[in-house]
Amino acid sequence: MIGLASEADSAGLRPGEAEVYSFRVPPALGGAVDLENVELSDFVVATNIAGQIHQQIKDLPPGTPISGLSLK
Repeated sequence: MIGLASEADSAGLRPGEAEVYSFRVPPALGGAVDLENVELSDFVVATNIAGQIHQQIKDLPPGTPISGLSLK
């Protein structure tokens, strides 16, 4: 992932003090691991959303279609 972070930095995406790189569509939900799918997000929000997504999909077999999710 260091290469992708370097690409994001070169493209002008530089996280602020409370920000992190995150994926618009998480790879766990089929999102691409490329620069076009990277954005800056608040650290707490990004961590919370990622945790909720992974909690909901952790027991699904690989390749299971995801038709929706619920965030709190």
